[in-house]
Amino acid sequence: GVLEAYNTNLKCKCIQEASVVIPIHHIDKLQVFPPGNGCPNKEIM
Repeated sequence: GVLEAYNTNLKCKCIQEASVVIPIHHIDKLQVFPPGNGCPNKEIM
Protein backbone atom coordinates (compact mmCIF):
# COMPACT_ATOMS: atom_id res chain seq x y z
CA GLY A 1 0.00 0.00 0.00
CA VAL A 2 0.90 3.67 0.13
CA LEU A 3 2.15 3.38 3.72
CA GLU A 4 4.54 0.58 2.76
CA ALA A 5 5.84 2.55 -0.22
CA TYR A 6 7.08 5.34 2.04
CA ASN A 7 8.07 3.26 5.08
CA THR A 8 9.81 0.19 3.69
CA ASN A 9 10.69 -1.06 7.17
CA LEU A 10 6.97 -1.44 7.98
CA LYS A 11 6.48 -4.71 6.08
CA CYS A 12 6.34 -8.30 7.23
CA LYS A 13 9.76 -9.44 8.36
CA CYS A 14 9.30 -13.21 7.91
CA ILE A 15 10.17 -14.51 4.45
CA GLN A 16 8.74 -17.99 5.03
CA GLU A 17 6.74 -19.94 7.58
CA ALA A 18 8.17 -22.94 9.44
CA SER A 19 6.48 -25.34 11.83
CA VAL A 20 9.45 -27.42 12.97
CA VAL A 21 10.59 -27.84 16.56
CA ILE A 22 13.82 -25.96 17.21
CA PRO A 23 15.89 -27.16 20.19
CA ILE A 24 15.98 -24.48 22.91
CA HIS A 25 19.79 -24.44 23.00
CA HIS A 26 19.79 -23.21 19.38
CA ILE A 27 17.78 -20.09 20.29
CA ASP A 28 19.72 -16.98 21.36
CA LYS A 29 16.91 -14.43 21.07
CA LEU A 30 13.14 -14.64 20.56
CA GLN A 31 11.08 -11.69 19.31
CA VAL A 32 7.30 -11.48 18.90
CA PHE A 33 5.85 -8.83 16.59
CA PRO A 34 2.05 -8.32 16.82
CA PRO A 35 -0.07 -7.72 13.71
CA GLY A 36 -0.13 -4.15 12.48
CA ASN A 37 2.18 -1.50 10.99
CA GLY A 38 1.88 -2.86 7.46
CA CYS A 39 1.93 -6.59 8.34
CA PRO A 40 -1.32 -8.43 9.20
CA ASN A 41 0.51 -11.45 10.70
CA LYS A 42 1.84 -12.17 14.19
CA GLU A 43 5.53 -12.87 13.63
CA ILE A 44 7.79 -14.84 15.97
CA MET A 45 11.48 -14.74 15.24
